[in-house]
Amino acid sequence: PVIHDVLVSHSHYDHLDAPTIRALGNGVRYWVPSGLSGWFRKRGIESCMELAWWESAPLSDAIAVHSVPAQHASGRGPFDRDRTHWCGWILRSSERSVYFAGDTGYSPSFPEIGRRFGGFDLAMIPIGGYEPRWLMEPMHLDPADAVRVHLDIASRCSVACHWGTFRMTDERLNEPPVRLAQELKAQQVDPQEFQVLRPGQTIEV
Repeated sequence: PVIHDVLVSHSHYDHLDAPTIRALGNGVRYWVPSGLSGWFRKRGIESCMELAWWESAPLSDAIAVHSVPAQHASGRGPFDRDRTHWCGWILRSSERSVYFAGDTGYSPSFPEIGRRFGGFDLAMIPIGGYEPRWLMEPMHLDPADAVRVHLDIASRCSVACHWGTFRMTDERLNEPPVRLAQELKAQQVDPQEFQVLRPGQTIEV
């Protein structure tokens, strides 16, 4: 389908792919965290909406976009670490609310997001890229943290993301869904509330 808007959480290569942006071009509106629109302008793309944490803007007459805090980092080389920001995104209408957590470790922002927005119809929560914990805990949720986020934000339906694509940490690529199922059982959460989709699978919310 035609793509009208793209939400970019931060500048890391596995989340912001230059060839993809070139292919999409200027016909798309890009929603980016603070400071990142300059990266697009250097590539001749002017159609950026830059929002800081807790800022919002209309996507359309019916839908608002909100930038919300995440606990992560940014950078694409040795000299630009944390020169731009990172965030999660919320799309909200009078009838529906959708939350994309972006890349994040666990932080007190999640209960606050839940309080401010009153829960979500759909949340996309990362579950992979978490080992070893001594290194990755500030940056990436593990499945136990992901279930905690699901509860903190009062999500009615969550979908697992950020796993099984890039081998960048020590856990096996297929481990996060197994760990998620264990954590849902341990925390007495119905597995239908937090699903792992097969490639190509769709759900209706």
